[in-house]
Amino acid sequence: MKSYKPVWVAVFVLAVAMFLVLPSISWAADDAAVLYKTKCAACHGAEGMANTPMAKKQNITSFAADKVQKAKIADIEDCILNGGKEKKASHVFAAKGVSKEDAGKLATYVKSLGKK
Repeated sequence: MKSYKPVWVAVFVLAVAMFLVLPSISWAADDAAVLYKTKCAACHGAEGMANTPMAKKQNITSFAADKVQKAKIADIEDCILNGGKEKKASHVFAAKGVSKEDAGKLATYVKSLGKK
């Protein structure tokens, strides 16, 4: 009689690896969405379309605008952390505890909102 133990061990190891890796991929997107809702949505709107009273008052650009969609992730990240080229004081989130890693996630999320 053949032993199927090596096959079951391989299946078990693969299942554990998938259990550990796959959720972390979706958690990154969830983290960006939560950060966006807490740090950005009040001005930029829940969908990033600049349809809030604050956005209209401050002339905030929609994330669907070419200027945002054509921007490099690094430039959006700099805008989030340091205010970007325009040195927007409201965007200096590095001083408000947002890490470079989180800014990268937010930058990617911002571009995805504009594509909807």
